[in-house]
Amino acid sequence: MSEVETYRDRARAWLASVEPRFGAAARLGLREDEDLALGRAYLRARYEAGFGGIDLPVEVGGQGLSAVHKRAFELEEIALGPPTVYFGISLGMPVPIVTRFASDRAWARERTIAALRGEEIWCQLFSEPAAGSDLAGVRLKAKRHGADWRLSGQKLWTSWAQYSDYGVILARSDPSAPKNKGLTYFWGDMRARGVTVRPIRLANAHHDVCEVFFDDVEVGDHQRLSEVGGGFSVAMATLMIERYLSRTAPGSGRRSISFCRLRGRPGSPAGRPSRTAASGR
Repeated sequence: MSEVETYRDRARAWLASVEPRFGAAARLGLREDEDLALGRAYLRARYEAGFGGIDLPVEVGGQGLSAVHKRAFELEEIALGPPTVYFGISLGMPVPIVTRFASDRAWARERTIAALRGEEIWCQLFSEPAAGSDLAGVRLKAKRHGADWRLSGQKLWTSWAQYSDYGVILARSDPSAPKNKGLTYFWGDMRARGVTVRPIRLANAHHDVCEVFFDDVEVGDHQRLSEVGGGFSVAMATLMIERYLSRTAPGSGRRSISFCRLRGRPGSPAGRPSRTAASGR
């Protein structure tokens, strides 16, 4: 038996042990706030069992294993149907970016562990009403204010912003520069003065995406995750993670088929989350 197969069996046994508390049946009839609370408890239990941050480096609070281990676990987890949807964007893109680009490594480790344990949630503030998916067209203003910055403008279609503690933000710091040269990438406190979050009720009655307004929001220069004017490259790194996640998510493409074979089961995983997050931008 290979190392990954042994790991998969250990994951399967642990997931079976927590199914009565965190499985799909346990979620039936819960309000969203109750489901979110259950999700936080699940992430804490998952982390303490050694299944949180599987492929993140040990020095930032992860397990230091491979992407293969991570996908093997996820293909077992998806059948459980736990309340992880609120954390998908957070752990999928902002947290890996913070672990890679934050200059304060101790702070990055604290935030990563808090997110892996479900204690904090991050959102990704990219899309805007006028820019859409054109990141080079971002208009949210970042103006110097002494040694720090002030942010003003609007973001749109931000997944789970109403529950987020922090967010990664792409802003225009130099309107005179070419579109993809005048951007700077920050992290921000979603409860800072001047931040307003408004959930958008969709046609399916869900409200997992939001519009977010920044009214002269103060951001320290230590909250910068890119060089001044170099935010586009960090944004591209973020989107590369998103592309990888969309191509390797359970139930999609050849990679999932290979993992289904690893599990010894033909076809797709038995079960799926009750709903999926929106684009998360």
